[in-house]
Amino acid sequence: MTILELLGKSTPWLQSKGSESAKADAEILLAKVLKIRRIDLFLRFEQPVTTPEQDAFRELMRRRAAGEPVAYLTGSKGFHDFDVEVGRGVLVPRPETETLVELALARGGAARPVGAPPLRIVDVGTGSGCIAIALARGLPDSDVTAIELSHEAALIATRNIAALAAGRVRLLEGDGFAPVAKESFDLVVSNPPYIAEGERASLPRDVRDFEPAGALFSGSDGLTAIRAWAAGAFAHLTPGGWALFEIGSTQKDAASTIFRDAGFLDVSVSKDLSGLDRVVAGRRP
Repeated sequence: MTILELLGKSTPWLQSKGSESAKADAEILLAKVLKIRRIDLFLRFEQPVTTPEQDAFRELMRRRAAGEPVAYLTGSKGFHDFDVEVGRGVLVPRPETETLVELALARGGAARPVGAPPLRIVDVGTGSGCIAIALARGLPDSDVTAIELSHEAALIATRNIAALAAGRVRLLEGDGFAPVAKESFDLVVSNPPYIAEGERASLPRDVRDFEPAGALFSGSDGLTAIRAWAAGAFAHLTPGGWALFEIGSTQKDAASTIFRDAGFLDVSVSKDLSGLDRVVAGRRP
């Protein structure tokens, strides 16, 4: 069977199993099996696919049909200007989180006094480490700390940091700001869990059934972690320092109130590239 024939049979089958991106899913998974770029599938569409390759591809398709995220099946996900390792135990990086990174880079890149020490940044709940890595690469004169509660996620973050920002990011395991209890920072960033427990059933099954619940859900209103970490951010920021958190698209007012109640000034909410409210920011006086 050729590449074209295999894709022609596999795409409608995967679509029948509920995939809303069946064509892309099949192409990405076949490219992984064949160890080629996705675009090369169409340059080599008449190339025969061996029986072992077909077997490997069908196994990945079976897992995708069961709802497993494509990123878990390929083992990586593009983020910002690099690819990170992902797997069960870490949230799959999403495009909207790149809005958080861009805003943090803009804040961190503001002019600092001559002779000032390196900018100190902490990423709370780092998951795969993608945010911390992007900031370390984009702000090479900064000192970046990443904190992660899950040991499973921390192992993946450790490998990503070693591959993409070796020596640039310090990874600590622990809950919230506990690992840096006596430290202060100029910039605090976080993509906290912000989905309400009651919304679990409405999520796509690849999110609901496979991605780590601890990185998704945060109490009955989705704001438990934002409340706790906003207070922690304020306590660990230097005067004039900024906190930036990713939020749900309907949480603008609630998150802004939480930031103001925590003591932040100049509180604002920025939209992502889809035009949805996505990042709340505030400055410590």
